[in-house]
Amino acid sequence: MYDRQQQDQVLTLFGSGKTWQRSLILEDQSSGSLWSQLLGKAMQGKRQGQTLPIIASVLTDWKTWKEKNPLTSVMTLPPMTSFYDNECYQGRMGKFLIGMRKAGESPRAWRFDQLINQPILNDQYAGEPVVVVFWEATGSATVFDRQMEGETLLFEPHEMGFTDQQSGSVWDPLTGVAISGPRQGQQLAMRTTIPSFSEPWERFHNDTEYWIVDLPLFFSSQIVENVGIRCEQVSRGHIMERYRQSIKLKTIPAGQKPEDLFEKRR
Repeated sequence: MYDRQQQDQVLTLFGSGKTWQRSLILEDQSSGSLWSQLLGKAMQGKRQGQTLPIIASVLTDWKTWKEKNPLTSVMTLPPMTSFYDNECYQGRMGKFLIGMRKAGESPRAWRFDQLINQPILNDQYAGEPVVVVFWEATGSATVFDRQMEGETLLFEPHEMGFTDQQSGSVWDPLTGVAISGPRQGQQLAMRTTIPSFSEPWERFHNDTEYWIVDLPLFFSSQIVENVGIRCEQVSRGHIMERYRQSIKLKTIPAGQKPEDLFEKRR
């Protein structure tokens, strides 16, 4: 979600019918400039080089959002958009991620297929502590600041959302508002993020750092830990080099477990 206000006017953008790197290209009505959907940047035309500021938003299901925000207004979409419903999302969870980018820093991303196994993740980006919250029931991923009143909080899962270890307060996974406990009513600052399919994100941000290594699906986090590769702020290229140095791939006989594919380097 972008702010379409530029210094000189409010832009009207529409789908150009063109793609770049398999990603939709937008066109603004006034100048005909072409904008990258994923970068929010004008790539061609009179506005080339200009960018659209990102607005913090949440990708979630309508039912859950309406229950929490009953007075929400909603745009009615034309019938041709019926494809973009729950069926577009279901069964493709592993292809989604949520990413962050900041000028002067490598992008950071968290993949949904990994967040399913660790839905509350205490992490950091650009030296700032954040918590990544994944709510599988709604397919929602949000990122909040972990610092509040000078204290860096540590969070863990809770049946109603997530809870902080320091006070035991319970927080809403979509809004970051404390719904019970000593901090009830307080709200964590939401970080600006971008939901995306994994493949186009990688095309536009090939220097992305991932929380966990981007290895074949049968590589469990336990296997990764066993071979000495930790979940650190490293790029795919770096972690793959570590992988090549640390383990040796073997042919797995029938009946053996995936863990048997690997040996610690001696």
